[in-house]
Amino acid sequence: MPGTEYTVEVFASNKRVVPLLVTRKEKVDEETKTVSRSLWSVNPESHFYNQIVELATSAFEAIGLTRGPGHLELILDKNVGPLGV
Repeated sequence: MPGTEYTVEVFASNKRVVPLLVTRKEKVDEETKTVSRSLWSVNPESHFYNQIVELATSAFEAIGLTRGPGHLELILDKNVGPLGV
């Protein structure tokens, strides 16, 4: 699927979802069958980080994550505007 891939790691405790890390993946060519060539942490002070965290938190709350770890992956198409959080 074309686009920029992001991952979000969270930990839920006492019914509160806490973001731990948001990363951006640089994918490699399909022929190598490897997921990514490098990962970068998204700056937690950026507006984009906050948008992704808000989206991930909403997703985890919607499925009822109240304690334990969570992992979310999302791909943003280059034609998509701001996140519809």
